[in-house]
Amino acid sequence: MYKQKQSCQNKKSLVDHDYHSNAPFYKANQKLLEEVGMIQHKGRRVDLVEDEEWLYAFYDHKLPPEIVSGVTLDTWRKKVERENKQFLFLTKEDLTREKGADFVNEWDFPDHKKVGKLTIALQYRFEPGHDEDGVTAIIPVHQLNQITQTPFDWLVPGMLEEKCIALVKALPKNIRKHFVPVPETVKKCLEIEPDFKGALEEWLGYRLRKLTDEAIPLNAWSFDGLIDHLKMNFRIVNDDGQLLDYGRDLKKLQAKHVTQAAESFDQIAADELNFTGYIQWAFDDLPEQYSFMQKGQAFIGYPALVDEGETAGVKIFDTQRKAELQHQAGLIPVVSITTAQRMYLRAEKYAEKCRVGIGL
Repeated sequence: MYKQKQSCQNKKSLVDHDYHSNAPFYKANQKLLEEVGMIQHKGRRVDLVEDEEWLYAFYDHKLPPEIVSGVTLDTWRKKVERENKQFLFLTKEDLTREKGADFVNEWDFPDHKKVGKLTIALQYRFEPGHDEDGVTAIIPVHQLNQITQTPFDWLVPGMLEEKCIALVKALPKNIRKHFVPVPETVKKCLEIEPDFKGALEEWLGYRLRKLTDEAIPLNAWSFDGLIDHLKMNFRIVNDDGQLLDYGRDLKKLQAKHVTQAAESFDQIAADELNFTGYIQWAFDDLPEQYSFMQKGQAFIGYPALVDEGETAGVKIFDTQRKAELQHQAGLIPVVSITTAQRMYLRAEKYAEKCRVGIGL
């Protein structure tokens, strides 16, 4: 009876992650369980992967009754693994239920989102009521001033249908009535795959008008009342990846951290395309956007002339708007100095003519 109880406890420790071992099967199974667990977070369903009861049954079927401790397990498995190294290894097929792996794929639930030339990491959480329920975009603080809300309104392809249904249902009744039943209407809209560019509400309004001939005023759309997991969450991190702030109101986060975001970017870009002390145009044509790499990470900035008083320089800014304003100011010393030089040369030539004319 004691051995039976210990055997059960040993299997339970494998299921509860209380088994402390560097055994290859255990480390591989732990990693796989974590990966497969993400399927539930992405798909927002608990029935996509096997549960702890199934996992206990897996080990119960594999392990003989005499396995009552970590020591006996290690001794036994080493003998078994001489003939079959994969005997205790789980597979993705073992853990995912019917269509679970296909339901959650990389296209519908990507781990990164392209926003212009930026690549934004995404994380998923299926925990209604939690602050980060849904999709979270991980934003390094130096990129905070470079992004806008519009591309994030699309969320990810796998959640787009649910969001579109919620948006249509949130329309005023006198407009919404033209699109019932809403789920079927939205499904027809999505038969033509969007390009995920521009504003979501503009694309959805266009598709609905093509289907029903009913136009929707842009001010009729409302995102505020959407359930949290249908709004992108933003996690702002410092250059070491540590949390600074989070929330679903991007403009509020940007306003709160605008100075820190600019300072962080300036530190990173300090040695990139940095010129100073020039009294005339001595650079190649400045690109509208400048990409550079540091420590294996890609960065994007906007070059501009800067006013240094009696001279001018070139600096990279974190937003195009800042670059445009600085560039206008930076042109002043270059133009002034160049104009003065030309006037001086013309005056010198005129004086020389005068000297020649009077025989000096």
